[in-house]
Amino acid sequence: MGCYTCGQEGHFARDCPQRAGAASGSNNNKNNNSSGYYRYNGLSWQQKKDMEVISWMRQLCADIAKERKEEELKQEEERQKLEEERRRREEELHRQHKTELERQAKIRDARLMSAMTSQLKTLHDKLTGQMEEVRSKMQAKDQQREEVGKLRSEVLKLERELAEEESPNKEREELRRKLAELRKLKEERDLARMKKKVMEQEIEWEMEQARRAEDYVALPLTAAESDDDLKRIERCLIRRWSPTLNQHDRNPTQPRRRRKRRGKRERKGRQRRREKGGNLLKLEDGNGMTTTRLTDCLELAVKEGRKNLNLTCSGEIWCEDWKVLKRRFGMTTIEIQGKTCTLKEGKRQIEKGGPLTIKDPTETITFPAKIMRELLLLLTQPWRRKLLRKKEDHELTYMYQATRGFEKRSRQRMRTILSKIINEKLGINLRKRITVKIPYNDRVDRRKIADVTEGKIGDLGMKEEITTIVRRHICTVWMKKQTVGDMLHNHRDFARSNGSICRCAESPFPLVEGHVRCRLSEIGAPDFVLNARNIPSQTCHVKRGIMTAILDGLGEIFRIKGKTLTVHKSEVEMCVVEEEEIRDEQYVVTQAWKQKLRDLVCMPMDRNPRATYIVCPMVYARALHDIFWHGHNFKMCSMTMNEALTICKKKYEEMDLKRMGSWRTKGQFGDAYVIPKHKDPKTWRPIAPAWNAPTKEGAKRVAKALQCMLGCLAKKLHFNTVSAEDAIGRLTAWAENLNRTQGVVTASYDIKNMFSELSHDRIRESLDWLTTMMEGKGFDRVNVNCRGKKPAMGKQARDGHYSVKFKFVRDWVRYELDHSYSMAEGELIQQSKGIPMGGHTSPALACILCARWEAAYVLSLRTDRRMTLGLRLMDDVAIFVRYLHEKAESRGKARDMLENLRTCCPPDLTLEH
Repeated sequence: MGCYTCGQEGHFARDCPQRAGAASGSNNNKNNNSSGYYRYNGLSWQQKKDMEVISWMRQLCADIAKERKEEELKQEEERQKLEEERRRREEELHRQHKTELERQAKIRDARLMSAMTSQLKTLHDKLTGQMEEVRSKMQAKDQQREEVGKLRSEVLKLERELAEEESPNKEREELRRKLAELRKLKEERDLARMKKKVMEQEIEWEMEQARRAEDYVALPLTAAESDDDLKRIERCLIRRWSPTLNQHDRNPTQPRRRRKRRGKRERKGRQRRREKGGNLLKLEDGNGMTTTRLTDCLELAVKEGRKNLNLTCSGEIWCEDWKVLKRRFGMTTIEIQGKTCTLKEGKRQIEKGGPLTIKDPTETITFPAKIMRELLLLLTQPWRRKLLRKKEDHELTYMYQATRGFEKRSRQRMRTILSKIINEKLGINLRKRITVKIPYNDRVDRRKIADVTEGKIGDLGMKEEITTIVRRHICTVWMKKQTVGDMLHNHRDFARSNGSICRCAESPFPLVEGHVRCRLSEIGAPDFVLNARNIPSQTCHVKRGIMTAILDGLGEIFRIKGKTLTVHKSEVEMCVVEEEEIRDEQYVVTQAWKQKLRDLVCMPMDRNPRATYIVCPMVYARALHDIFWHGHNFKMCSMTMNEALTICKKKYEEMDLKRMGSWRTKGQFGDAYVIPKHKDPKTWRPIAPAWNAPTKEGAKRVAKALQCMLGCLAKKLHFNTVSAEDAIGRLTAWAENLNRTQGVVTASYDIKNMFSELSHDRIRESLDWLTTMMEGKGFDRVNVNCRGKKPAMGKQARDGHYSVKFKFVRDWVRYELDHSYSMAEGELIQQSKGIPMGGHTSPALACILCARWEAAYVLSLRTDRRMTLGLRLMDDVAIFVRYLHEKAESRGKARDMLENLRTCCPPDLTLEH
């Protein structure tokens, strides 16, 4: 398509150079179209204008972007400069702060060193002064001891001189002279008393003469033939006119004055002061020595430690104060005239005379009231305890012995206070018991060993009072010897280790799947070694064991006192009754088998602890991994044992479980292990011991409370039995109602995985059910005996018992289920399902869970429960159902009841024949 003006192509009419006004075009067009022809360049003017605007705008945007970029670069440079400046200032401040801390540390160290130097100097001066004071006291005591020794020697010399001058005639004359003086004093006292009485009678007669006429009563004159009649008439008149006849020297309007009634001793005073006739009481022993004081004989017997004292007594008059003798030795047992009684009850028998036997003389020690009040003030006024440091050693020991007159709680607190002070002054803890553990042997006399140890305490050079207390705290006990199981069983050591080596290829024992797995009875062991509870005889080291026990028991107190303990061979030989005979064959055989099985794992079997099972360490390690690491009942914890103990202790205190028992700071989690079952050795049973648990004290009390609550349930409501004797008794009582027309169908079951498969929620529900049953009976706690084994349900606290309320029982069980930790191969694990075998409360909780489902089963039988008897001892169940021979339906019904028993078991457990 072309221009319609000139007819040419390549341009439009509006741009044609031939159109009108085209010659007046711009010079640019002329210059560009020098050939006279204007070629179309494809852009109009408007488009050119737009292109210019667009290019300008692009240039503008580029300039703006460039300026913005430069501005950002400047800002970044400024920010980096500011950051460098800030970092430099912080480093400077940190350097200044560090310098200041170092300077303060130097100043603090200097102050500390100066304070320590001054304190050490003060302490040195104080110790120097104390040493000088102690040295002066020791010198004064030495001088005093020398003076006492001199005085004692003079007294002994004087006594010898007097003994030479004395004679029986002189002693008899002295006694007669003293009796004459006593009679003279008595006569003078009776004469004064008689004069006083006569004077009182004269005054009373004068007052009767001065009475008024209205004070008298007119009585009729009566004549009688005998005195008896007159006495009867007199008694009748006195009964009728007693209000008037008994008025003396007072007006009716005045209050009557009553004379104070005399006491028992005053009323019997004349009888007591009545002079006795007879001879003086004399006591003669088997050596012909005669004395008039029984106290001297008893004191000498107590000092020498004599058990029996034979005397011959004659006479009725005592030459000593009977009250003092009765107070000191009144509880001593005597035998006289074929009767046995205490000394305070046998005074009249002794006065009758005859042979007298005193058995085990004992002196009753009494303490003055002043000491008892001072001990009480130590509890009520604690500031007085500081004054104890100023008392002498004998005063402190006397007060320590005086605490025996108080109750247990106060006595323990007083002894703790006093023993602390004595320990600071003398370095001896009087409350600590010294235990001498002697290996048991029938040829050893334990009483003689106790005498040897008590004699060694005397070598410490302590005062007599302290020596007596320390000797009283010595306890000599038998120590049980090692059994065959103690020597052979090493499964606990392999359970704690984290590595195992298999040497079964070189082993001569039977192999199962390439590893050793057999019983000890299958490899030709002697009969004695087969029973793990046998104790091998060991007699070749009896004397050595006695000497070691004495050195271990008394070594600590001798080290504290800085003395050397020496035990002579003759003292040890004295403790052995018979000569030493070597009987070590069994011990040598057991040691040989221990050496033979040292590379294998030996362990007891479940339900048969006498048997010993032997496996390869690899097999035992695999069993531990399968039970604890790969099982669904346990999970491995990432924290350490100390962290777990901290968490458990914090929760223990938050739940206020300290009321049940204190937290044992030395307690730890038990090392779990596994043992094979007796019926199937390939099946393992996990055991988590809790004998060293931090909560052991409270767990024992809660376990007793749970057992008591379970025992208070009606026996017809559940199958649980305490022992085999209990089961036999219940079965015998049930069988008494059987007759010839009835038969019995019985079945026995075994509850599988009774401990490891129990659900925690079901355990809590069962415990709530049991506590609800007890609360329905009106109980709210269990009183657990502090020392005995028999707790009792109660509604209030009881003396000598710990009150375990149901609320704390629930909290305790919840705490144990949530914090059941153990150690397996050195790693911490937690049991998420089931309860650990080995815990104190585990048997009771398992029985409570089973008792709840048994109660539901018994209640579902309704009237048929009279035909049924169920017995369960832990996980062994036996059931008896009676039926009638004549009715076939009765027998079928009995079988159905046995089949329905499976519903009694919780869903997590299974019953197997």
